[in-house]
Amino acid sequence: MRRINFFFLCYIFIVSGAPLVVGNLITNTNDLEILIGSTEFVTVDFTSPVDTEVTLNFTSNRVVKASIAGDGKGPPWKVLLEATVPGHDVISFYTNPDVTDVSKAFVRVTVLISRGLDIFSQIVGWIYMVAWSLQLYPLIYGNWKRKSVVGLHFDYVFINLIGFSLYSVFNCALYWDPTVQSEYFEEHPKGLIPVLLNDLVFSVHSAIATSYIVFQLYIYERGGQSVSRITYCIIGIYFIVLIVSLALTLFSSVLNWLQFIMICSYIKLSTTLIKYLPQVYLNYKRKNTEGWSIENVMCDFVGGILSMLQMIVNAYNYDDWSSIFGDPTKFGLGLVSTLYDIVFFIQHFILYRGSTRKKVSPEK
Repeated sequence: MRRINFFFLCYIFIVSGAPLVVGNLITNTNDLEILIGSTEFVTVDFTSPVDTEVTLNFTSNRVVKASIAGDGKGPPWKVLLEATVPGHDVISFYTNPDVTDVSKAFVRVTVLISRGLDIFSQIVGWIYMVAWSLQLYPLIYGNWKRKSVVGLHFDYVFINLIGFSLYSVFNCALYWDPTVQSEYFEEHPKGLIPVLLNDLVFSVHSAIATSYIVFQLYIYERGGQSVSRITYCIIGIYFIVLIVSLALTLFSSVLNWLQFIMICSYIKLSTTLIKYLPQVYLNYKRKNTEGWSIENVMCDFVGGILSMLQMIVNAYNYDDWSSIFGDPTKFGLGLVSTLYDIVFFIQHFILYRGSTRKKVSPEK
């Protein structure tokens, strides 16, 4: 009966001219991490039995040397991967004749120079995540202790809140929403979701902490301070962009949900570039850093330095310097944040060291 069914399928294939799909080709893993000079085996097989002779082939590769183990007969096939140079690569498998779906038959390979550097990178990553997560608490504590927010620029707080809120939308959507994830894989069939649990926790936690600082702005003494007109205009532009983008997503095919949350992430990036400017100016105008937490700056500085350090270590370990120079967004934002922190250090420890005021002119 099985052979009859096979010949029947062949007849349908010849008559219709359609490709004959006899089962999906898959690998036992889609992600593999190998230390340079070592080898690993990958199994390639069909999801259902195949009643025809099939030859397995694979795409050319850059960082690993691939070969079919044994006599090459299958399925299943054992494929030997030998790490030759550090870097990232994707090995795709296909059959001859083309009788199956091969979209799931691939392996993303990462070749490391050193396992120790990889562990060091992970430790550095968690340290800078903790530093960035804790940076708002000295500011919250300082406001509570003084029962005052005089000296803290409202523009910084509100722009920061918008940035972290939109960053949370981006992370939550990519981490949880099946629609957004499917759209991401349509654009990047062999990619990975670029949001990890620590990214999600960090963004949501920071949005909540910043929201509490906004609450403090309205319950403590503020000395006549308020949000500036310029920041109101910037916030208005952000909301117009979001509303138009949301409308184009909901009521047309111009944008999909993935593109909408990417717009949210771009706005977040822009807030990082401008959010410290009002505070730098306020400190300069007052010739004073009272009300602005230097501990906040220290945590941000540690986080920024370690973030860039991790990128450099990973670039060396994977021989992937394009992760810095080819896509400079993350590295550039870490650098910009660190430069702002240096300005705050100069203001606090050199220019206005020991300077205090009992009365502060309001910043409007």
